[in-house]
Amino acid sequence: MSVQTQEAQIILIIKTIQIFKKLSCRKAAKIYKVPETILHNKMNGITSLPEYRPVNTNLNKLEKQIIINYILDQDSRGFSPW
Repeated sequence: MSVQTQEAQIILIIKTIQIFKKLSCRKAAKIYKVPETILHNKMNGITSLPEYRPVNTNLNKLEKQIIINYILDQDSRGFSPW
């Protein structure tokens, strides 16, 4: 199952649990055949490891573009970029 499809399924399961108050997280995970830990963590707002971005990662495209624009702006004003 692709990650996007599994994510959509987990969101639907969470909404189902919220609608049917008697449906437990464990039983819903068993019915829909998804890992109970993933469902439980998603309901409690815990970010999964692939979604978590470590502090020491490289810049993303937007951050790179912002820095480039800042350097070019400083250069056009006569300040040397460092």
